[in-house]
Amino acid sequence: MKLAFIPSTFLPWVGGAEIQAHNTANKVIELGHDVDVFLLDKVLINNKKYKIVVLNKSLINLVFLFRYYLKIDLSFLLKFYFKKICKKKNYDAWHFHSVNFKTLLYIKILKDLNQNVFITFQGADIQKDQEIKYGYRFDQKYENLLKKTINLTDGVFAISENIIKELNFFSYPSAKIIKIPNSIEIKKIKEVEKNNINEKKLKIITVARFYEKKKGLDMIEKIAKILVDNNFNFEWTLAGRNSNFLLKSNFISENKNFFNFQEEINNNDEVYFPHTELIKLYKKHDVYVNLARIESFGITIIEAIAAGLPVISFNTKGANEIVINNQNGFLIDKYDAKEMADYLINKFNKLLKSNTINDEKIMHYDLGINTKLTIENYKKKMLKEILYKKKFLFFLLKKYWTIKYFFKIFFVDVNYYFSLTKSQFNNEENIFISNLSKYMESKNFVEVGYHYRELNCIGLIQKNFSGKIVDADMGNAFNSSIMKMIIKKTKKNIQVIKRFINLNNLDDIFDMKKLGCLSIDIDGNEYWILERILSKKVIPEVIVTEYNASFLNLEVTVPYDENFNIHKKHSSLWYHGASLSAFHKLLSKYNFALVKVINGTNAVFVLEKLLQTTNLKKYSPLEIYEECHSRNKKGKNTAKEQFEAIKHLPLVNI
Repeated sequence: MKLAFIPSTFLPWVGGAEIQAHNTANKVIELGHDVDVFLLDKVLINNKKYKIVVLNKSLINLVFLFRYYLKIDLSFLLKFYFKKICKKKNYDAWHFHSVNFKTLLYIKILKDLNQNVFITFQGADIQKDQEIKYGYRFDQKYENLLKKTINLTDGVFAISENIIKELNFFSYPSAKIIKIPNSIEIKKIKEVEKNNINEKKLKIITVARFYEKKKGLDMIEKIAKILVDNNFNFEWTLAGRNSNFLLKSNFISENKNFFNFQEEINNNDEVYFPHTELIKLYKKHDVYVNLARIESFGITIIEAIAAGLPVISFNTKGANEIVINNQNGFLIDKYDAKEMADYLINKFNKLLKSNTINDEKIMHYDLGINTKLTIENYKKKMLKEILYKKKFLFFLLKKYWTIKYFFKIFFVDVNYYFSLTKSQFNNEENIFISNLSKYMESKNFVEVGYHYRELNCIGLIQKNFSGKIVDADMGNAFNSSIMKMIIKKTKKNIQVIKRFINLNNLDDIFDMKKLGCLSIDIDGNEYWILERILSKKVIPEVIVTEYNASFLNLEVTVPYDENFNIHKKHSSLWYHGASLSAFHKLLSKYNFALVKVINGTNAVFVLEKLLQTTNLKKYSPLEIYEECHSRNKKGKNTAKEQFEAIKHLPLVNI
């Protein structure tokens, strides 16, 4: 997929929304997709994998000024500008990470241009708190614009139940709400060792922006005074921008030996927030204190819990969805300094000593898991949109209005559009290969083994690659009809070869000097065919091959059989092909690196020279091996059990 992210504010301004947009963009690219981050100003961010696109600030400010202050609508200029971007970039979806006046105008324009648009609300952009007058919606103009715009979107990502409640105020359809919380790299945090608890001194930490009323900073002095008056031995670290501002307080200034101020904690060598230095800081402490009066989510609370710290917090929005009483911390119902101090003095040591901090729920906030969920939800919403677009239905009715074409509608054309859509949005192999295309010097491919719903190289066809598609079953009505339609509609140089390949009939297929991508899936002799191709000095830049997960991590393949038939070899259909380790051993000889495994079925190898330009990581089979998800689910057994059923059959050790 190709995505555009538009945050309303961005790094180096550090907040939950900014961190989430940055982290998610990096993770999406790791998963094999493309992301551009659109900003109004150019910013220098070293620790990123995504591309930053700077919008025309002068044009946007001009349109904004005329529209909202002079009541003259010049948004057609902005529409023309975004139209050019859409045509040039061809994004699958636009994702707004928080919104404001300007970004709401972008959404309206993008929907006019038939773009897929999603929003993640992050707090002030949708929350409205009467008590502390928090939220943009106190501006009636903003609230009216939000009402007009929000229902245009294809989906809204809600980071908490509190956001969902706000969405209900706008009567936003529940079917379009996607609940995925803000997330962090849990594994990265857990890798850093935690310091031992000092029973003589309680080490407290609070991480925040120390200039916002909603953060409850007035409470720090009140709580600390009670702790000092009770001769309680503590050290309180205040980490974040403008923390030294608190020294303006006479009490804090006079008692600064109890406090540790950490202004900015940066490490530009790392990709993800929080940086290692901040993680280390968390792990030097005993307890995290959250003082915020309202949060849409509370990313620092998650960071603290992941770091092994119990959390004490007032029972406010955001915190009350994460903190579980007597498990990972305490929630205090009354917003009262005396109550907070009492918990720190009398109750927290019990929780620390009990070692009952429950971090099972913390994986709910894992960045890798939730980014995959985000991508899946893009696909679901977009697929639905494609299948049910009125334009598409009108096209079918207009083209096929007679009974004569009934069969063609439902069994050929519909299958073609379904296949195309599925390949674009639901086929991980296709998405990954398509994203690698820009790094391939040779703009051609060979795909051996074809099915109209599993065409791995369809993305390459759409990117003007030429190629050959080889399969013995082109006589199948669907296969042949769909393939003819692909060639006709794409108008690309595609050669279709109907052939059951063996070691002796490869020459005319692999007659090119250079090859961008080779995909092979024939449920049989993959290892031997691949070995022969490579021995002929045909070296693709990218190889996608099906491996047999039922062979575990053994370096084995089935013996070569010119007439191999998976259905005749064993009734389970588990006996075919070669293991991941066998392919890895073979391809390593030709300087290929294993970079991805998909659903325990297909493995992707690239020439090692591509590792640097693609930023892909090289893996060993032991690191990346997966069991076949669909096979395990269907048979309700594991790969180990599958191997036990077929281990008596002949195997060749590589």
